[in-house]
Amino acid sequence: MIKTKINLSENQFRKIAIAHKNNTTSVRIRLSPKHFKVEGKYKILLNKTQKEKLDDSKKQEKGFVLELSSEQIKSGGFVPIHIGIATAIGALAGGGAAIANSVISVKHQKAEEEETQQHNAEMEKNSSKKQKL
Repeated sequence: MIKTKINLSENQFRKIAIAHKNNTTSVRIRLSPKHFKVEGKYKILLNKTQKEKLDDSKKQEKGFVLELSSEQIKSGGFVPIHIGIATAIGALAGGGAAIANSVISVKHQKAEEEETQQHNAEMEKNSSKKQKL
């Protein structure tokens, strides 16, 4: 295996991270010429054929589909560190959503309680009027 630096979009990285988390057997990502313009940010292990295909694509300024095996996904150098970061960010986002849902729920519950109190007060008012008659 040849350690190679490549650029990935956020969605491509997320796709690899999910594949890593779910122990997926392989994942495909489409690399376009823009991924080759500057030195890559992520280190990944490529086999000889994949490396040759990558180099040919760079020369021809054409994109290609890179299929990564589970071994490459798990030992790609960048995955363990960045997966932890992605997982932490995801957990924070999920926690933020849970907090927002709780706030909305409390507001809704409070509005329902106020409405119930108003309804009960109105019913008592109407009831006392009928008793007087």
